[in-house]
Amino acid sequence: MATTYQLQIKTIFNTLSPREKLYAHHLSQAAWQGSRIILRQTSPESAGIFDFILELHNASQGQWAKLTEQTGVAGQFLSHLGNYYADGNRKVVPRVSADSLRKMAGISSAAISILDDILEPLLDVGTISLGFLGAGRQSMYYPGAEIVTKEEISVIAGVMERNLIEPENTRLRKRVEDGNAVFDVLRASAEISLTPTELPTADDGVTVRLVCGDHAVELAKICAALHEATKYASNDTQVKILAEYIESFTTGSTEAYRRSQKTWVTDQSPRIESIFGFVEPYRDPYGVRAEWEGIVSISDPCETEKLAGLVKESAKVISLLPWASDENDGKGPFETSLFQSPDFTIVHALACCASVVWDGVNLPNRYPRDMRHKNILFWNLMTIRLESRPVSRYIHPSETEPLKTHTQTINFITTSLHELIGHGSGKLLSETAPNVYNFDINHPPINPLTNRPIELWYKPGQTWTSVFGKLATTVEKCRANLISYYIADEK
Repeated sequence: MATTYQLQIKTIFNTLSPREKLYAHHLSQAAWQGSRIILRQTSPESAGIFDFILELHNASQGQWAKLTEQTGVAGQFLSHLGNYYADGNRKVVPRVSADSLRKMAGISSAAISILDDILEPLLDVGTISLGFLGAGRQSMYYPGAEIVTKEEISVIAGVMERNLIEPENTRLRKRVEDGNAVFDVLRASAEISLTPTELPTADDGVTVRLVCGDHAVELAKICAALHEATKYASNDTQVKILAEYIESFTTGSTEAYRRSQKTWVTDQSPRIESIFGFVEPYRDPYGVRAEWEGIVSISDPCETEKLAGLVKESAKVISLLPWASDENDGKGPFETSLFQSPDFTIVHALACCASVVWDGVNLPNRYPRDMRHKNILFWNLMTIRLESRPVSRYIHPSETEPLKTHTQTINFITTSLHELIGHGSGKLLSETAPNVYNFDINHPPINPLTNRPIELWYKPGQTWTSVFGKLATTVEKCRANLISYYIADEK
């Protein structure tokens, strides 16, 4: 049975003013209202398992120790908000028999009813991972009885692109009507479509409809909590961010969400930091549809001060990269001419509604690199993970404490470099418009791997994710890791 750890937050929460506490409270309410969105995005049975765990908890009448002993997998499920591991997307199958589960459910009639619906998929080892449908895999980004193939997803992606519909807050459902395939693009919004909108499909030979109102109940509650939070915002920028969030989550507008992110990065070092939206596409096998997350945290000015020097010297640090050259102030042609030092804050997580919360984040992550970013390190998460990590049995007991101390320092340095330089550097060499380039097309940069001028660049309308697809996030994560390890070795 996995150990459960409590995040330390009380001390820093008590330093907030009454107004800030109310702001943090309503944002946290908004964050947790999104839990059922994540459950729904994970597996058909996740919401039912969630209800089963809560019913056991409510009906146990305070017998926590006995309940914990019986349902050791519950903490793991609640940590990931689903019955699949966030890292690796493998299914979590409890090591209990059906009879044992029925005995647990005997605590209430409601638990018995819920268990009847989830028992088979809960214990099923035939579907064992998330991925493209079939052969032991499933994905709730493509819900329904009909299997959506990778080729069909690609065709619908083209239809969506031509109709200016971005995929991150959508799911795709296939149905058969009168022997013909109909594809519903389910857009997340509090507003519900009374009549689906049929999309022009050119010569693709398919019927595609836009259906608004996916996750409508949860998004309406999220918007209500965000509206309450606006009453306690510290400045007009925060009010504007929340208004743009509400517009996006109400209508499904990705343009409104893009505006919210542009506003969000201008809210420098707020006391209460928050992240909302469909952010990371790791769990979509096609690599474009994103999982909901809501995270609220409290900044730690004393710890943040440790990063001030690194942020100030970030342009010089970039010049240490192996592909840097004398031009562009020593940064080389693969970097922007002006590196905009991002806001870099150390925070303590207060509410984390997500299948996984990283030690640090660099956001926004799907927009051009010349757009400003924020870097956030979750200090209480980093600390508890390091403290709870078991020490290798091959380490001599006398070296255990020094190892833990230095590991924390190394993790802090590499994570800081990972977010600030790893994710924050780089320039997408692009044809930004027909015959308009963001580099000298007559003297293209030299590819450091071939020592010849580059031959490929991004064409108009292409983005990092559209070109690399499912590999985009993996390549970017590897790039950031390698940069952090390379620079960390510099004195």
